[in-house]
Amino acid sequence: MAFLIRARRTSREIVLIALRHIALPINAIIFAVVLLLIMFGETREGLFLGTIVLINILLGFGQDLRAWLLLERLQLLTLPKITRVSADGERSEIAIESVSKGDLLALKLGDQAPTDGIVVSSTSLEVNEGLITGESDSFPRGEGAGMLAGSVVTAGTGVMRADTAFAESRMAAMARGLARYSANPSPIQQSVETIIRYTVLVLLAVALFVIARGVLQEQAAARIVEQIGALASVLVPQGLVVATTLLFTYGAGHFYNRHVLLQEINATEKFGRVKNLCMDKTGTLTENELAVEQFLVPPAGDHSEARDLAALYVRHSGDSSQTIKAVESYIGPAPERAVLDVLSFSSWRHYGGIAVAGNSSGTAVLVGAPEIFSPHVSETERAWLTEHTESAVALGKRALCMVRAEAASVPHELSRGLSLAGVFILTNQLREGVQDAVNFFQNRGVTIRILSGDHPSTVRAIAAKAGIKNTEALITGPEMKAWDAADYAHTAPRYTLFARIEPEQKERLIEAFKLNGFTAMIGDGANDALSVKKADLGIAIYDGATATRQIAAVVLMRNSFVELPAGVRLADSMIENIEIFGAIFMNSTFLQFFFFLSLAVIGDPFPLSPLHITFLNYFTVGVYGLLISYWAITPPERTTPASVQPFLERVLPLPLALSMIQTLGAIATYLSGQLYFPNDPLPSLLIAHIVVTGFLFFALASEVASGGLSRARRLALWTIGGLAGIGLFYALRIPFAQYFFGVAPLSRPAAFAAVGIGVLSGLVMYLLTKIYFSNIRKP
Repeated sequence: MAFLIRARRTSREIVLIALRHIALPINAIIFAVVLLLIMFGETREGLFLGTIVLINILLGFGQDLRAWLLLERLQLLTLPKITRVSADGERSEIAIESVSKGDLLALKLGDQAPTDGIVVSSTSLEVNEGLITGESDSFPRGEGAGMLAGSVVTAGTGVMRADTAFAESRMAAMARGLARYSANPSPIQQSVETIIRYTVLVLLAVALFVIARGVLQEQAAARIVEQIGALASVLVPQGLVVATTLLFTYGAGHFYNRHVLLQEINATEKFGRVKNLCMDKTGTLTENELAVEQFLVPPAGDHSEARDLAALYVRHSGDSSQTIKAVESYIGPAPERAVLDVLSFSSWRHYGGIAVAGNSSGTAVLVGAPEIFSPHVSETERAWLTEHTESAVALGKRALCMVRAEAASVPHELSRGLSLAGVFILTNQLREGVQDAVNFFQNRGVTIRILSGDHPSTVRAIAAKAGIKNTEALITGPEMKAWDAADYAHTAPRYTLFARIEPEQKERLIEAFKLNGFTAMIGDGANDALSVKKADLGIAIYDGATATRQIAAVVLMRNSFVELPAGVRLADSMIENIEIFGAIFMNSTFLQFFFFLSLAVIGDPFPLSPLHITFLNYFTVGVYGLLISYWAITPPERTTPASVQPFLERVLPLPLALSMIQTLGAIATYLSGQLYFPNDPLPSLLIAHIVVTGFLFFALASEVASGGLSRARRLALWTIGGLAGIGLFYALRIPFAQYFFGVAPLSRPAAFAAVGIGVLSGLVMYLLTKIYFSNIRKP
């Protein structure tokens, strides 16, 4: 069953990927031009243009398919599973895709209900339905209560009966609708989509103009269609789409080699965009394992009885957190006592408890944060509690308080009359490399914020030890209770540390930080699921809650973010080199489009055919694309952080400005060919000139985008430019190229003229770049 479901989903995704590359308006226009060229006798031009576009489509589809298959293989590592309970009570883990109608499913903290169902047993089971309804609160679910597919268990345990098979559930539909591969496009992908959208409009306008002019001038129909085909070759941005997908795919593989699993192909770029990095300290800054350092009992208390009560809570509460596991290792086995009531720990409530038999009415044992219980114990106990916890939390340690009350059930609301039973002091160490990782992000201008449920002093001490700046800017959840949307938007950015905050507050904080820049959230618990989903880049800890891991764009396979700096350097490198490639593509497009417009003004037809454009692109885009790809995947030790400026706003000005100068050079070359070199092939003359100015633009764009190339990269750039020139020289002399592309060698004077005008254009381009564009990016 699971195999058939996966096979159907795979085939559906492959069809969607194919349609994304085929069902584009621009492809319809180009293939219409191809058919017209063939109809009017220009079979070679038509077939070649169609072949080039088809190859671009196949390359794009192939890279997209390869990227999707890579992510599918990687995501098998985090495939969500659920525990199925058989009729005889035996438990086994199965993939959620294998869930069938009527299955009994055991639920624990962090699990997600895979289907709608009915709760058949509950031990203080509480769920959050925020991923379905948007409601941030957690609600109890007792026996007989309904369970919505996608609900996240936030407290307690239980067993539910599935009403449907997973394939028919709401959660499966959500998974299909939120397909990781195509969801949430990155800034560069959005910009490329914008380029394609406007390209279609421009191409339609140009085609109508060429047709109208051709009819008025009584041009041959084949010549009109050929010009449209040539301009379509200029405007089609498939190469940019393929290059972007290729680099993102490489980035996903590179990140995985560093134990960072990308569940969205474009997460590579998103790492380079982060300006706000939010996280919980536990499991991110510190080791995930805690250890009990001390168990303190008030002077009037009984140490042995306190240990027994703690052991009973550990055994019967159903709490599987790292904190309780540490207590269990320290406290030892529990005595045999009848359990009367259980209230599982909840992040929304900040405490949990059990009630056990022991006297006429029973004894309730409550465990949670000291400040939750402090107002409800005697003044003497409060003073003792404050004395022994404040010094510990100031050193970054954690305090877990245990109180008791004479009751047969656990109170759902606290009141006076609680008695202090003891305090556990727990420690966990900073992860190795955390300080270097924190420094890396802060040095590149990223604001690191801690969103924690821990005590304020603990949060501040850990943050200071990790090297996080501005640790005095701390606020607590209770202080934020009265905040409205305006307070979150304007006040929250002033703070670095947030302590004792509730899950819904995390969610609203992420929304607020997104207003001030690209925001990432690292979370592990079920209470982090909503904030991880809200973030621009959601990052989950592998050992954390299943629900949080499944909705995150990134999973830290080793549960630590210390591997991220190397990945961010790669993201910077990819963004920088995609910007260079985008600039080259735009420059080539603007140059030839402006050249077309200039000739239209003087009444001359566009002199280059689709075959000429393809031949030219080998030397102005293709060759340099190889070097750009190599640069992208081999980032230097120090990279310049990606700009916050939108991709088009950042990349567009340079090619737009310099292409105008190049157009003047192209016009000068065109006129000189007609006046002084009538016996030389005009297309070859223009190709030689454009190759020279195209290389010079590539050199200037690379310097601007990187803030200054290193000596090694500058040498590589000029070497490949020289090789491109030599390649062009010989390509013009190859009989096959002459026949197929319609080119021919130039006389020496014509070649010198084309190169000379190109060099003069390059000098003006250099001066303009030096004056207006040299400060775009500093090294």
